[in-house]
Amino acid sequence: MLAGTHIRVMVVDPSSEAARLRSIEPIYAHSDKFIAEIRETIHSAQSFFVEASNKVGREIATCRFELCASTRVPRWSYFIVDDTCYLSFYSIGLTGSAAPCFVYRALNDVNRNYFHVVQKEFSDLFSEAKNLLEDL
Repeated sequence: MLAGTHIRVMVVDPSSEAARLRSIEPIYAHSDKFIAEIRETIHSAQSFFVEASNKVGREIATCRFELCASTRVPRWSYFIVDDTCYLSFYSIGLTGSAAPCFVYRALNDVNRNYFHVVQKEFSDLFSEAKNLLEDL
């Protein structure tokens, strides 16, 4: 893990009512595939954390990588890298990498820039979500 890197991954808790309801939306061809992909993402992220802990130590890995599960579903799918947010709405047949996305950049001189709105929503959801790494 590079110095200064901080990765925060949030998924929907696959056993939550929110995940069950999202999985039956027509944007997903198979409801069971949605839940399986969440579980696969969790497993891969936990494996990454264990490998990182073995290489750099658990304390450093814990400071640099976080994984949590929310019982709520964000309004959109997104990822944020430094001062740029890539955001896509859930649309029928167009989710994840298949979906078009909006790109927002942080503008420090603009009050209530949409980047900051999305970043705040992520931080709020992340702060109330369950840590999936503490018991590893």
